Amino acid sequence: MATAFLLKDRLFPPAFTLADWAREVKTVCDKDYAGTLSAIHRSNTCMDAFLSAVSEIDKPSERRWKELQVIMHAAANDLEVLAGEERKLKRRFEKIKRPEERRQEVEEFIEKVNQLSRLDVAYALEIHDVANGSLDEGNKTHEQYTEERYKLLGRIRQLLKALGVEQCHP
Repeated sequence: MATAFLLKDRLFPPAFTLADWAREVKTVCDKDYAGTLSAIHRSNTCMDAFLSAVSEIDKPSERRWKELQVIMHAAANDLEVLAGEERKLKRRFEKIKRPEERRQEVEEFIEKVNQLSRLDVAYALEIHDVANGSLDEGNKTHEQYTEERYKLLGRIRQLLKALGVEQCHP
């Protein structure tokens, strides 16, 4: 009889549930949260310095321009590190089996994390371009970038909550 139950479990494993998925996502978040949080803080600190520097761009001296370039490149570099942490989370989330009953929402969640990472990389590249003296009319303003980023973060948080994950917010 015990053999029959073992065979049944091996041949017909129980369905992977939303609770199973949420538990695995929480494990990923717990494991990677410190690195992601550190990258967020570093990025915010450099971004604050960047925004302060940008307010002085009007007509800086050549020496001051060199200082501003260093600040802008540092902000862009830290934003790229943050995007790397986001991509790492996305890859780990992708490896988790999807519960069939909420597959579409899980896929949307993973795609939103991917979009967040791409947004951060794109903005970092724009900051590098500005620091290198290339001003493109198509560049996002910081306000546009921030609005788009917060919109993505809001949707990610909404999806996580709906999927039973309350503690992991990239």
